[in-house]
Amino acid sequence: MITEAQLERTRLYVRRWFARFIPPSLHFHDLEHTLTVTRTAKALGRAMELGPQELALLELAALFHDTGYAVAYVGHEDHSAQLAANYLKKQGLSGMEIRRVRKLILATRLKAEPRGVLEEVLRDADSSKA
Repeated sequence: MITEAQLERTRLYVRRWFARFIPPSLHFHDLEHTLTVTRTAKALGRAMELGPQELALLELAALFHDTGYAVAYVGHEDHSAQLAANYLKKQGLSGMEIRRVRKLILATRLKAEPRGVLEEVLRDADSSKA
């Protein structure tokens, strides 16, 4: 079960990650984009009446989905998924929760076919211009 305290720690961690490791030249994959994707994913999830744990998974994946740009431009999603897994394991999330977050992040790859509602919601949020 993902707690509000875990979500709050992750929000702070990702903000610090972007400040320290994401180059300012990434204008379209910056912290503001990440926060917009997160807000949009949560709003879509609430509109679809997703449960609290599904919303928490969406939020975690949205927060981490572009963190991998600190490592590589091409294939950043794989790095983002690994960064999320490493961090979330230290936060005490279960293996199943971590796998679900990883799958959600990987669903944001350009040619990925979303499998399931959560993947569709995150892809829509990532590609929206809200």
